[in-house]
Amino acid sequence: MYPRQFIYTFVLLARFLSRMAEAFAGVESGRGCAFKYNEALKRRKRVRRRCAIDAEGSLHDTFLRSVLFKANLIPSSRTLFELCEDGLEVYPLSNGFCNRVYKVNLPYGNSDVGNTSVSDYNTVVVKVYSPMAKVRLQAEYLGLGDIVASDSGVGPKLIYRGEDGLVMQYVNGKVLSHVDISGHANDGFGDGRLLCELIAKKVAQLHKDELPLGGERIANMLWHSIQNMISYIGSNEAIPSSVRAKGWSYEDLCRETRQIQAELDSLDLSTVLGHNDLKPANIMVSKTKWTGAEAEAFDITLIDLELTGYAPRGYDICKLFRTSDKTDSTLSNRKSFAKTYLMAVTGDDQVSIQSIKNLLLEADLFEPLTWLEAGIFFLFAAKGDPGQMQRWEGLAIDRLQNYMMRKDEFRTNVAKWRRGGNTLLTSKL
Repeated sequence: MYPRQFIYTFVLLARFLSRMAEAFAGVESGRGCAFKYNEALKRRKRVRRRCAIDAEGSLHDTFLRSVLFKANLIPSSRTLFELCEDGLEVYPLSNGFCNRVYKVNLPYGNSDVGNTSVSDYNTVVVKVYSPMAKVRLQAEYLGLGDIVASDSGVGPKLIYRGEDGLVMQYVNGKVLSHVDISGHANDGFGDGRLLCELIAKKVAQLHKDELPLGGERIANMLWHSIQNMISYIGSNEAIPSSVRAKGWSYEDLCRETRQIQAELDSLDLSTVLGHNDLKPANIMVSKTKWTGAEAEAFDITLIDLELTGYAPRGYDICKLFRTSDKTDSTLSNRKSFAKTYLMAVTGDDQVSIQSIKNLLLEADLFEPLTWLEAGIFFLFAAKGDPGQMQRWEGLAIDRLQNYMMRKDEFRTNVAKWRRGGNTLLTSKL
């Protein structure tokens, strides 16, 4: 436990004991004393239920309180527990790989809480950056993608950006999965084609955008974040023994990364402002009933834009559809996505079959890298979060095995690209 968290927990405990003492004070009968004591306990339990205190202790997250205070959403004079007694609600949204994310309901109407400038947002999402996030990407770059996505409508409305986290408008919708993309889910998405076409329009919109001016530009966000993670892993001793037993050392990670980077960089692929973690779980849809033309009325929102930066566009497209078990419907929806995407980025309603094939080949070039990057990330997590070592080991082994299974196919796709698959698509957007 960090010293600040220990002190904060101690203060909360002292306040709790003080209030229990107040429940006893001035009560003459033992029955009245027990009643007040029980009422105090019940009140604490109600607050805990409303604020969804988990094993990590949402209300003990000093950074969560700091982000809310700096966003001018809570007063500085009160603890989160005290605010929850007055109606503030805090719910952990996920056990994210790299950050802590909370849904916060703000009790407007209480004169001590709330910022009138953001009073339209009674419910917000707070992302608290973990130490690992700040290793993977320098502080000045964290949140830049969220600014762009907020301004363009690609992502949630950004309310606050700071060194410790973000505050965004809450999006009431469904987080997608691979079964939604492939059309195998029984949740109203049908065959998934319309869903993929709407996602394509949003992705194209992001890809045509630019980061805010100012500061040094990172030429390739993918290589930048991967190299930062490898540097953090640092040595063979940081590779779990179970991973080493599968034939992976620190030197292997470095060598494989150098080789695939050199190969991809030599192909002169189209560079865009990419999401760079565009898995289905980072896409939300506002509603779940889809019928024909009504699909146009449904909103797609890209979330978790932490790694947004300049990178080859094929990586985003590949990661959206990447799965170890491709089906006919997945392949069909990829084609629908590619057609809609090309129409959106070119402004041309007529897209040739060859240009669609070329774009999909461009995406296929990145499949091995999507697995390698994920394997490196889970080894990075194993060092940064050893408390879940067994979890990270298993995920790292799975991703690295998938990478090795696709190396031959990668060489084949590179050869196809060199033979002319890039003739229609090498120009920058």
